[in-house]
Amino acid sequence: MDRQQKGNENLALILGLVSVPLSLILFGVVTAIGSIALILKGRRDGFPWTGKLVGAATAAILGLGLSLIMANGYRDVYLRWYGIQEDLSTHIGEQIESYTLRDIDGTNLVWDPTRPSQEKGFMLVHVFATWCGPCERELPQLKKIAFNYKEHISVIGISQEDEATLRSFRDKEHINHPLFSVPLADLPAPINTAKAYPTSFLIDNKGKVIEAKSGAISEKVIKKWLEKHKDALEELAPEQL
Repeated sequence: MDRQQKGNENLALILGLVSVPLSLILFGVVTAIGSIALILKGRRDGFPWTGKLVGAATAAILGLGLSLIMANGYRDVYLRWYGIQEDLSTHIGEQIESYTLRDIDGTNLVWDPTRPSQEKGFMLVHVFATWCGPCERELPQLKKIAFNYKEHISVIGISQEDEATLRSFRDKEHINHPLFSVPLADLPAPINTAKAYPTSFLIDNKGKVIEAKSGAISEKVIKKWLEKHKDALEELAPEQL
């Protein structure tokens, strides 16, 4: 076996094998195609089929197939996520019905849109779960929002988990906003339509949904929302802006 054939086989095998793990990030398509191209070139040059070439071809085809499967999976996730955001946007402008919630410390929160005003400008209703990775990663941002924008926004967290779990989570993470243990079905629409964790609804002082987002919330998003609704906040507390 000459040096050219041996080098061609080795490179084709390496690219084929590498294409399998790289299929997770879709780059396996590139290495798989590279491996197949080397195999075809070797065959055109008269190289015979060897164990290495067969292995390279098998790995390349597997890597290419896995990459296509992963690409389709990522596409489905994207479309589902985009669809959730679109569903939430249809709730903008909806009126929240009156409700009473009791937080995990036994304090009642009464929301009555018929009242002329609320204690603060807006309310951020944050639907989450303690086992949700994105929920935990966004916590530093959520705590900043609850503290830095307390003159404009009241933050409340709602989970379907039991009160003991939420108390433990609050103490562990040093959460500085009230938490509520409530089944989604018992919440007023459209909060009860949340399809993913976390999901946030921004509600004005009249009980109307003015913003909604599925996915991690951030201080940057809140700034954008407050700027968008600056006129409404100025009517409520002009001296604070």
